[in-house]
Amino acid sequence: MAISPDDELVLYGRGLFETTRTFGGIPWLWREHIDRMRQAAEVLGIRIAATELPSADDVASFIRILGQGDQAVRLNVGYTTRNACPMVWMRARPVPTPRRSVGLGIARYRAFHADAWATIKSMNYLARHLSFEEATKEGWDDALILSEAGNVLETAHGNIFARIDGVWQTPTAGAGLLAGTVRQALLADRLINVREAAMTLDDLTNAEIVAVTNSVRGVEEVTKIAGCRDQPARGLFEIDSAITRTWPVPPPA
Repeated sequence: MAISPDDELVLYGRGLFETTRTFGGIPWLWREHIDRMRQAAEVLGIRIAATELPSADDVASFIRILGQGDQAVRLNVGYTTRNACPMVWMRARPVPTPRRSVGLGIARYRAFHADAWATIKSMNYLARHLSFEEATKEGWDDALILSEAGNVLETAHGNIFARIDGVWQTPTAGAGLLAGTVRQALLADRLINVREAAMTLDDLTNAEIVAVTNSVRGVEEVTKIAGCRDQPARGLFEIDSAITRTWPVPPPA
């Protein structure tokens, strides 16, 4: 695979990616990832047919060839000026070790609701990456990103959920966050009944439980947030059960 230094993928970050883990070799929420990628491709003016993207079966074959068990798989699509078709490639890495709890620093970068690029998973991911990098250098596991008004949006690598007065809530998508596939699945789960709402740091301070989700790590409890929360882990039984209901079921051996 060769990428020209003149390609817009390199010059401007005109490309997309999706990342998820596998269970029994099957990629988690793959259809949702592909749907989100194709919608974002339209925003970036990248023409790509469904047949040009790997199916769940293709990913499962890729995992079998690697022969290293379940993996975190990243699907990439890049806009190239020299080729008639977009460049598509996959890479894989081991699934990260689960964490009993996580701590969040507060990102210096703030998201703006009018920034359409913040709501798609493009290769222009530097603001989130630098926020994560700065947080980890300070000893945190991830960075909490706020809106220009100071409301809670997401973390650099995931979506935020909080149980407030017995009700699970997640920040409203229209505020400028990147809506994840796990978030989408939890909002659709009627047994847990998550609702969207504006969320402040005070809400996270007083919440009964705070959690962060993404499609590589699943769901993890947030016990510490810089300057506003320091609580012992309480368990994520309701939300963890909802996550488990979305796992793919491996075919019989």
